[in-house]
Amino acid sequence: MTENEKKSKTKKKKLFISAITFLLSFSIIIYIYIPLRLLQDNYNKSVKQLNSISAGSYHTVALKSDSTVVAVGDNEDNQCSISD
Repeated sequence: MTENEKKSKTKKKKLFISAITFLLSFSIIIYIYIPLRLLQDNYNKSVKQLNSISAGSYHTVALKSDSTVVAVGDNEDNQCSISD
């Protein structure tokens, strides 16, 4: 393997790692941060009202302190439909 091939391979590995890091960061923003922001009327007040949060691949469900459930996200399989 020539020196240029080694440099190219190293560069591709670094690019791949950067892409994975970006995708993980993007996933955290999309599937955790944004749903939390959508669950609130007032951010500080709402966060204090949440007892637990569970996240799926494309949705987030939260149990509030008043025993109500809030769900946000992709509802393709009715995973965000909450019955009374």
